Amino acid sequence: MAPLQNFSDNTQASIVLAWTMQGKHLKLDGCVNKEYMEYADTSELAKYMCGEGCVGKVFETKQPIFFQDVNSAPDDFERKGQALAQGLQSMAFLPYENGVIELGFLKRISKAPTLEKPDWGGYVSENHADILASIPGIQEVHQEVQALMNQIGYVPNKADTPSHYDKENTDKWVPRDSRLNRLTGIHPFNCEAPLSVLREHKYLTPASLHYVRNHGICPKMFWESHSIDISGLVGRPMKLTMAELVKLPTISLPVTLNCAGNRRKEQNLIQKGIGFNWGCAAASTVVWTGVPLSALLEHVGIQDTAKWVNFAGPNGEVPAGDTTYGASHAREICMNPARPCMLAFMMNGELLHPDHGYPVRLLMPGYIGGRMIKWLSTITVTETEGDEHSHYHWFDNRVFPKHISSKEIATAENIWKDPAYTINDRNINSAIWSPAHCAKITVSDAMYTVRGYAYAGAGRPVNRVEVTVNNAQNWRPAKIERFEKSDKFGQCWCWIFWSVEVPIKVLANCGEFAVRAWDDSQNCQPERPSWNMMGMMCNPWFRVKVHALGDDEIWFEHPTQVDNRHSIDKTAPLNPQNEDLHLLPDGNLASPGWMERMVEDVQTVYAPGKPETLDSEEGWEREKQHMTKKSKPKVEQQSADPCFVAVLQALTNWVRSRLTPDAADKSTPVASVSAPATVAAAASLGSYTMADVAQHNSATSCWIVLNGEVLDVTTFVKDHPGGDSVILSFAGKDASVMFNPIHSQDVIAQYAPKSVIGKLAQ
Repeated sequence: MAPLQNFSDNTQASIVLAWTMQGKHLKLDGCVNKEYMEYADTSELAKYMCGEGCVGKVFETKQPIFFQDVNSAPDDFERKGQALAQGLQSMAFLPYENGVIELGFLKRISKAPTLEKPDWGGYVSENHADILASIPGIQEVHQEVQALMNQIGYVPNKADTPSHYDKENTDKWVPRDSRLNRLTGIHPFNCEAPLSVLREHKYLTPASLHYVRNHGICPKMFWESHSIDISGLVGRPMKLTMAELVKLPTISLPVTLNCAGNRRKEQNLIQKGIGFNWGCAAASTVVWTGVPLSALLEHVGIQDTAKWVNFAGPNGEVPAGDTTYGASHAREICMNPARPCMLAFMMNGELLHPDHGYPVRLLMPGYIGGRMIKWLSTITVTETEGDEHSHYHWFDNRVFPKHISSKEIATAENIWKDPAYTINDRNINSAIWSPAHCAKITVSDAMYTVRGYAYAGAGRPVNRVEVTVNNAQNWRPAKIERFEKSDKFGQCWCWIFWSVEVPIKVLANCGEFAVRAWDDSQNCQPERPSWNMMGMMCNPWFRVKVHALGDDEIWFEHPTQVDNRHSIDKTAPLNPQNEDLHLLPDGNLASPGWMERMVEDVQTVYAPGKPETLDSEEGWEREKQHMTKKSKPKVEQQSADPCFVAVLQALTNWVRSRLTPDAADKSTPVASVSAPATVAAAASLGSYTMADVAQHNSATSCWIVLNGEVLDVTTFVKDHPGGDSVILSFAGKDASVMFNPIHSQDVIAQYAPKSVIGKLAQ
């Protein structure tokens, strides 16, 4: 006889009885009694001959008997009265091996159950209306959630049937929108909505368009039978059923979730890491409803010695470790009144979608999605971090230094469990979704609205978003659309939308534009990507390139592109959707993304593993030479000594070192000394011809001319760290053409007027 608990789990029966032939009679041989009903005690006294009663008839004929309504059961069901007294509404008697399995249900079921594990989960077989009606205060919950959705704005998306892509795999029962871009083949299901579709559904994301990260199967779980096993350092260990969970206090609030791998394809083009390619749509926002985690932990009596709370999903969910996906969170976070962590069982006013954890999941606002356990099955409270379910807690969701380019190196350096590299709170990030990748527009005098999203972690609001059309020389501030109200701690848990009006002709001539976001701590997205082995937390400026077409049109090129057409289905719709696109003659997009088109250059600049070569000319000025290069003036009889810049810099340092205390005091306005006054002072000191200056061309008497003024720098010659031969190359000469390009015109007048001894005669 198979374990009766399996039959209970598979059928969601409230009571399971096993009958076997013992001598000449069928007698009770086992029981799973979830509700501890007296019906089981009554059954222990019963016995049946072959063909007698419901049990005997099923044993004899090997045909099942099913009573959808126990009231209508015939008289040969002799325990009918006891069944009705216990509240059983449906009954089934099923043949199994050398006996009979009897199933009782406290709720009426529509069809005869089978003992085999079902091919579907409870989300598609259980009555949602009945479940919602069983939640205390559900009307108030619905009113609160609906008010939020009306205030924020919600565009529903109907996707209540399975996708044709899943017809051959274990997830064939899960309702899914076939437009979702599958990033790891057909299965397991890891997806993001087409960016244009995500944009069209505005601030709140329907469950069927929310990004999904499934490490394995979508577990077949049931509200009626599911429980959370809570143990460890708690005063009341228990198996908490969903009916018991929803009796605790509840909260509802909008929260944005994102995968730590959002935008990972940009990293994988630099060098392939150990994660698959995400585009920039691995972020979604939902109004979540659940039980505050602090209320649950108080309910079970968390002990003073407890420091960590460990969460895990069901067995068999994932391939690695003990086949459970787990995460461990500090007690201070779980109990923090300023962090609204919860065990969520509703999204946007409906029961959780199976891909998002039906019937219950952990939600940690501000954290990355990988720290929020779906299909929550166990909670252990411990003094130390982690438990037997923590394989993914230790070996996933980390940002390692650039030189850690393989799992083997990470293991050799013993850094897997180093908390310095753990990801919990997400970082600040943004992306552009208008214009879309490969979208084209006509050049005109009109304005174009560049739009996108941004989010930050730890409850920090996004306070600023800005767009540059000239590589950060100027930034255009964007308008922020914030639909979420900050909480009493000043925290926000959702993304914002942003927009900025730019003339189309500016876009047509800029070559590239980019966006960056800031939070309220003035943290800002970095300009450059920082490669890491897991490809996580990728948040450099989001750059879009602009290309000219004929007929006064331009088209836009995002850094990367993900879609089903280039992965699982060559006939899939183009992504982006609902856009006027620049296409190749074969009907495909004109570009896979500029980072992929320029992948060799991208890898040359950013890839890890390069030797630490040194270059004395490397630095900021080389990187920006396209901006700083100037035509070099022609200088007759100019010394070939290559150190003239160093000489002039040393000269500047010398004159600065001789500042009077008043001149050096930054609180004294430097405008009080002007160039004309210095010229006048020089004139009063003397007037010299170039012939006069030329006579002072030695270490003992060194004069130079700067912008019509004669300077005596004799005392500087002996102090020059490069030796007197270098400074003497300017002795007795006009050094203006060398000095001016690197200094402001009034530097001497402001900082060293005493070095001026006169004026150059005309």
